[in-house]
Amino acid sequence: MRISTAGFFQNALAQMLNRQKSLSYTQQQLASGTKLLSPSDNPPAAAQRLRLDTQLKVYDQYNSNISHAQSHLAEEESVLSTTINHLQRVRELTVQGLNGTLGLQERTSISFEVEGLMNEIVSLANSTDATGDYLFAGYQGNTVPFSHDGVGNFTYAGDDGERNVRINDTSYVQTNDSGSAVFNNIAFSGGGQQSVFRTVYTVMSDLRANTPSSTSLTDLDNAIDHLSGARAKIGARLNILDSTSDQNSAVAQRLKQDLSEIQDLDYAEAITRFTLQSTALEASQKAYLQIQNLSLFNLL
Repeated sequence: MRISTAGFFQNALAQMLNRQKSLSYTQQQLASGTKLLSPSDNPPAAAQRLRLDTQLKVYDQYNSNISHAQSHLAEEESVLSTTINHLQRVRELTVQGLNGTLGLQERTSISFEVEGLMNEIVSLANSTDATGDYLFAGYQGNTVPFSHDGVGNFTYAGDDGERNVRINDTSYVQTNDSGSAVFNNIAFSGGGQQSVFRTVYTVMSDLRANTPSSTSLTDLDNAIDHLSGARAKIGARLNILDSTSDQNSAVAQRLKQDLSEIQDLDYAEAITRFTLQSTALEASQKAYLQIQNLSLFNLL
């Protein structure tokens, strides 16, 4: 079979163009750092990459949920810790006020510190989080939860709403506690229930009336136990968040490794391939130039 000069030219040109295309592809891989420049390069790998990217975004959201929950619950725990300390101080003052050697003037003086602690506790119960929402208002984050009319009546304007966020594929965690659950509904020595604020207000009033009562110690102990229980539950949730965060990080790391194996370029192999392709292209270009000079007239 005879091959024309034009056929030689076309064949050499096609080889050179193919090598240019391969070299350009390798250059793009080196520039981007990825093996997959388009889904058509490797459809199964591209589909797997999409699946892994989606899973990583899901775990990013889980971690974001956990971070928000940790921040909110840590603020709640801090508020309760300070409130418990204030109640313990009120208890110390109550014991001091029960001393039979004290008179009205001394007990009135003690009552002023109790009043200051009561106002502090109300202020703590009305604390806000980093976004400005009230910690203990339930779903009513924009509403000041507790108010006092000045004569011992404390009103709760929030609700009993509990927010839950998803922290992995199967679990949710409660991220808030209603003010009603934390500061109200505390067992009262006289029967029934009352708020922590009313308990402290009663101590203050009794001191100013020069009629301190030992039953106030029982009510204060009930309030301290109640808030300590609420704080323990928050601590348990924080522990769950910590352990789940570690588990999620481990899963995300495995997903990133799998993704890396699919898409990350082996630079050593790519550079070696680039060098070989550059050499092959250069050889093709030289061969093409030589073919251009081939003619019977060059021999005459």
